[in-house]
Amino acid sequence: MRTKNIGFETPKDITRIFNKGKKFDAGDGAIGCAYKDLVAIVDPVIDKAVTFRAAKKRDSK
Repeated sequence: MRTKNIGFETPKDITRIFNKGKKFDAGDGAIGCAYKDLVAIVDPVIDKAVTFRAAKKRDSK
């Protein structure tokens, strides 16, 4: 499982994304939440998470 490899194994681990994560504008009206190496994208219109994915690695230039 992809999320297990980055430290998320249970639903309680996933809730940490929303409780401790940093919120950001994900574009197209969506809201993102990032915590550790996982990102959740939420559509506030339908009030549902639409995507869980590994965080994109950014160059440190």
